[in-house]
Amino acid sequence: MAYLTIKSTPVMHIRAVLSEEDQATLFNAAKEQGLTSKQLADSVGINRTYMYGALSCKQLELTKVLKLQKVLGLEFIKDDDIRIASTVLGAKILEAVYE
Repeated sequence: MAYLTIKSTPVMHIRAVLSEEDQATLFNAAKEQGLTSKQLADSVGINRTYMYGALSCKQLELTKVLKLQKVLGLEFIKDDDIRIASTVLGAKILEAVYE
């Protein structure tokens, strides 16, 4: 199952780290739905090269993974994990502002 990580360079953001099983599930679901890699990338607002690069390192921005989940009818990231990561990110941003 995928998990979330918070990166702070160059800006703070939440990234989803996908397992190899998640990657295979994603590509199989796209194939079953007859989506090309270009169509899949377009559906989440990224180019195909970026998608392949991100998936080869198994990390994608959280918003992109959520769009993929919606398009493919999958769930890699649980709602509770998103809430927790968002809370932590908010705290880190406030901490950086008030340092």
